[in-house]
Amino acid sequence: MVMQKRAVVVTGAFGNLGLEVARRFREAGAQVALLDRSAPATALAVEFGAPNCLLGGVDLTSMDAAVAAMARVENSLGRVAVLVNVAGGFRWQTLNEGDVHEWDAMYRMNLKTCVVATKAALPHCLRLKMAGSSMSGQRLRRDLPRRVWGRTLPRNRACTNSRRAWLRNSRIGISP
Repeated sequence: MVMQKRAVVVTGAFGNLGLEVARRFREAGAQVALLDRSAPATALAVEFGAPNCLLGGVDLTSMDAAVAAMARVENSLGRVAVLVNVAGGFRWQTLNEGDVHEWDAMYRMNLKTCVVATKAALPHCLRLKMAGSSMSGQRLRRDLPRRVWGRTLPRNRACTNSRRAWLRNSRIGISP
């Protein structure tokens, strides 16, 4: 996929998956805005220098913060053409022994961040006179090679195998 001069926003971009997505879009010619709640490492500022932009400390559960971040992206890179929602996380707990506040936290970091970021980016995409693209982290993990780069890339087999082993040991049925 050729992304010459397209503005691509990646949320959760300072984590491993988000950073890899940002790198691939940059390699495809896009101008990438990396958004995250945490502050960027110094090495990222060097790796993603101009024309890309790094925005740390962005609370994507806040509509005001997300709108301000998208406005900064548009001022730096132009109109948002693609939004990739990678922001999120997981806290393991059983339903029986778990705390409902942890479930609320997972809702905020996974679903709410996606909804808020998409809602904040949508007006910028619509001004581009095209429907903007948005991918969620879950769909991204499943379809990333075909959807983003148009070719199949090897999946991280060690990670997949370790997840399967963990699930087997947890006595949760999975298919190979």
